[in-house]
Amino acid sequence: MNEELEDLKNLGAQKIYEDTHIPLEHIQALIHGSFEGFAKVQFLGFISILEREYAKELPLLKAAGLKYFNEIKTVEKETNLMAPKKGNKNKITIYFIVLLLIVGVYFYSSGILTNNEKIETPLVEKAITDNSEIEEETVTTTVTGDENSTQLQEKTMQENSVEAIAETNATEFLEVTNENSAVEEMQEAVELEKSFKIKSSKKVWFGYINIKTNKKNQKIFKGEFDLDPNEDWLLLFGHSFIDIYVDGEKQSFNSTGNKRFSYRDGELKAISIKMFKRLNRGRKW
Repeated sequence: MNEELEDLKNLGAQKIYEDTHIPLEHIQALIHGSFEGFAKVQFLGFISILEREYAKELPLLKAAGLKYFNEIKTVEKETNLMAPKKGNKNKITIYFIVLLLIVGVYFYSSGILTNNEKIETPLVEKAITDNSEIEEETVTTTVTGDENSTQLQEKTMQENSVEAIAETNATEFLEVTNENSAVEEMQEAVELEKSFKIKSSKKVWFGYINIKTNKKNQKIFKGEFDLDPNEDWLLLFGHSFIDIYVDGEKQSFNSTGNKRFSYRDGELKAISIKMFKRLNRGRKW
């Protein structure tokens, strides 16, 4: 490995950059046998470029890098196994409450609950409260028939009124619930319309950093690559022969050398290395 690194050092970082267009900071890292700033696919891509450009094999350097990345992968796998999973129980709770309300109204309308039983659902309690007005109207009615018959009629009217009010309140509750669900679906549809896509007709090294979490990723790709449009990103490209689409709107770039961008609050901007370091906690990468 030392002999391979000496050969690269003799060529010089500037010469290698001019021949291969690999960023200088990555050439320096390779020359010194440091793999910390690379992703596995990026490292293998650079090794392939060097071997092709100078018609030489670099087996020891490649083996050292693969050993490093395998060790990193093992540590990440163990960490992921210990990470807790998140769940969302809000919708299940709402559906359960609605189901209880519907079942309560159904049993009451079927005659299973009697006047002597305590009705515990909020909708029926409201109906019983409203019965005071019904009872006042019943008292002012002139009794013309048998007293028992009149009392039976009053009882039937009260039960029918309670049932009608309970059914009305249950219907209104379900309508509000359905309306809230429709609003949530519309909001989700609006979010789905957002997009953040990168297209390149040439192979390009691409590094991207989540500004909020400071998590870094890098890769060499050709074709299309999507990023989450709801996050804020810092972008670094080995060259800028690329097209970037924000919510379907295309922006084209065409130049050599490194190119840096920020994507914050859904807005894409080309930025200087000074601004990049400021947003990246003082680091070039």
